[in-house]
Amino acid sequence: AYQKFLRGEKHANVLPPGRSEHGVGLAVDITNGHIIGHEDPEHAWMRANGVAFGWYPISNESWHWEFRGIGA
Repeated sequence: AYQKFLRGEKHANVLPPGRSEHGVGLAVDITNGHIIGHEDPEHAWMRANGVAFGWYPISNESWHWEFRGIGA
């Protein structure tokens, strides 16, 4: 995605390498072959279990979860 951004092919919010929480393991995008939505079983599992493992959803991106630690 970042390479497409550099070439001007993608106009999304993409951070440069080293500036994203994805790069240091503090954020993940959950997929099942496509980006998951609120209706997908993967999202339901994360809603039910993610917090127990320290993962919290981002309200405007159903696929994006951030690690804040257990008991955060």
